[in-house]
This record gives sequence, C-alpha cells and structure tokens, in this order.
Amino acid sequence: MEIFSARLKCLRERNALCTYQIADKLSLSTLSYEDLENGQRKPDVDMLAKLPDILGESVDFLIGVTDYDKLCAHFKLQYMRSVVGYVVSEQRMKELEEILSESHSKSTQYQLETNTNITKEYVSDMLKFKAEQRELRDTLYTRLREIPFVSIKTFRNIDNEVAETISRISSNFSEYYPPLLSIDWRLSSFKNTYPPRPD
Repeated sequence: MEIFSARLKCLRERNALCTYQIADKLSLSTLSYEDLENGQRKPDVDMLAKLPDILGESVDFLIGVTDYDKLCAHFKLQYMRSVVGYVVSEQRMKELEEILSESHSKSTQYQLETNTNITKEYVSDMLKFKAEQRELRDTLYTRLREIPFVSIKTFRNIDNEVAETISRISSNFSEYYPPLLSIDWRLSSFKNTYPPRPD
C-alpha cells in the first residue's frame, strides 16, 4: 500500500487539508488517519468509497491502477487532439496539393491564389498544432513527475499511443475524413469554403 499512502498524502497536501480534517470526514482519529499515510494501516472499503469525494480523485488513482489524476487526463486528451489536428492538417494539405497539381492547367488565377492561401492555412495550422503538442507534452510530463510512484511504462505508453494514432490516421485517412472532392471541394467553388477542422 506504499502507493496508496504516498498518493493519499500528496492529495491531502494538494487540497490544503490537515490530517485531522480528513480524519474527521473518515470518522477516524487523527492518529489512525496518520497511520494510513504512513503505510501502517490499510484502508477499508468504506474509507475508499469516501476518499474520492473528499480528495476529488478516483480510487483507481489512489491505489495505483492509473497514474493519471484528473488534470493529467485532461492534458493527455488535449495533447492527443493536437496530434490528430496536426496529422489532419498535414494530410489535407497533401490532398489539396494533389488537386492543384492535377488541375493546374484548368485553374484560373483567382482559383490558384485561393488554393495557395488555403495551403498556407494548413501550414499555419500544422505549426500551431506542433507548438501545442510541445507545450502540452511538457506540461503533461511535468505534472506526471510530480505524482508519487508514476511508472516509467506510463511515459512510454504516451509516446506509443501518439505513434499509433499518427500511423492509424495516416494509413486510413479517407476512412476517418471524406476526400476533399467528395465534400464539394471543387476548383470552381473554393470561395468561402473551408476544410473540416478537428475538434
């Protein structure tokens, strides 16, 4: 129960609570509660049921089933969204460049300028998502390092999940996002038309 004890203390301090305050909510003496934090006492089912309401985190986090507290889970979700956003922008840009290449001889100057501007938007989106990725990854890693007993496997799994997401979307892009030409993307009607954006 070393993980439980360490995370219990971490969450108590994070919530700026004194030992006697949590002890009172758990119907324990202060000494009995301190035994929980010192690893000299195991929590019973009733205690575990009360702790999420008191500390704002899940039992799974407290006992080490997951290394993600709520904030880490939020940062990870945002990080994965920025990864998806980057891949979508990159794939859409490649698709648009293919359309431009195939239709170059039939395009008017206005259409070429419009499409070039849209390509620039994709490049801008890619740079934005890349910057978000760096910031969110650093924030997520910093936060995880502050949590007691986070497994090295957790950090590896983040990188693996990112790699799998990129591979899955890149290799099956049309299954996730309809081709540009199938959603009324025509070189004759690009004005005020924008590609689907990730959530």
